[in-house]
Amino acid sequence: MKRKHLGFVAVPAVALIALCAAVTPAIGEPQHPSRIVGRVVDSDNNRVAGAQVALMVGPGEILKRTVSNDNGEFEFRPIRAGQYAVGAAKPEVGHGHTPRFAVRPGETQRVPVRIGD
Repeated sequence: MKRKHLGFVAVPAVALIALCAAVTPAIGEPQHPSRIVGRVVDSDNNRVAGAQVALMVGPGEILKRTVSNDNGEFEFRPIRAGQYAVGAAKPEVGHGHTPRFAVRPGETQRVPVRIGD
């Protein structure tokens, strides 16, 4: 009789452990972290320092934000594999964004972002 009772407890416990194992990668750090690096440039290909840069997963859905450095460079990491776009803006220069692009697990994706006219 104890074995029957143990079986009823063991099955839900195993199912719960399996569920947690399946969900954990979705809520923790990426298994094979990727990164996106790039440079913000203006319409004349000059580097733009101090631009607000956003990593987007959909229209208006910002995942992360940063500011371009003195060389116009930016980086987002760690990120999961998926589809992204990067947008940038600086008041006296303008704004712009990349088309959507794919990032694979463990990949470094390099993207330029052109802002201005």
